[in-house]
Amino acid sequence: MATDSYREKRIATRLRTDTRCWVGDSGILRYAWIADLTEYGARVETSAPPDVGSKLHIRFVLMPEQAVEADVRVVWRAVGERGRAGVMGLHFECVLGRDAIRNYSLARWPTGETSD
Repeated sequence: MATDSYREKRIATRLRTDTRCWVGDSGILRYAWIADLTEYGARVETSAPPDVGSKLHIRFVLMPEQAVEADVRVVWRAVGERGRAGVMGLHFECVLGRDAIRNYSLARWPTGETSD
């Protein structure tokens, strides 16, 4: 149950997805899955989420020929337990292909219905 001290920080509709992606920093490229997505960020499942504040680069394709690349910052993380993947919240700082996210949203929910 939510408390009065908890405030939802979401500023856009969350799109549930199961899209593979590649997330990397200066030397490590991680294969991961996007669990949900907005125009401003994503929740990503990965075996080893980096520390909060880490700056990374993400690449993924939502629909054929609609690639997205973004410089991102890790805003929260949870390490996996008992063989489960970890998860991290990414904030998009610079996005190439933001229209692909909008098009994906329209293709999934053309009537405006959302996954929230």
